[in-house]
Amino acid sequence: MLTVLVVDPYPALADTIADMLRACQHVAIALDDYAAGLKLLDTVAFDALIVSIDDSDVISVSFALAAKAKQPMLFVVGVGNFSDQPSELAGSTIDVFVGKPFSVEQIERSFRDLDGALRIMVKRAAAASTE
Repeated sequence: MLTVLVVDPYPALADTIADMLRACQHVAIALDDYAAGLKLLDTVAFDALIVSIDDSDVISVSFALAAKAKQPMLFVVGVGNFSDQPSELAGSTIDVFVGKPFSVEQIERSFRDLDGALRIMVKRAAAASTE
């Protein structure tokens, strides 16, 4: 079970993705506001962030960069309509890209990505050692 923050400027999309994650027994919080997401990252530790990446990915990628600055071990999944290759900045910030439309299985597979799994394990081990 992972704790996942879902941020999409369209509330219905954020809620749908969060519902998909909850159906897989993950804890998911859906937001449609980047500033609220950054505030929440100050108080809640997340394993993963799912962020919508649009064609002009500046705002969403900037949010992902700020999120990683707050929680460096955060595994970031970018979802979007990727007609072109994501920008270089997006590629260096987002750990895994999943194209829309997608299934819950694709999101689950992204969480099982080796790099993501290692980050999550290291984060949990560090948290356990401080208890």
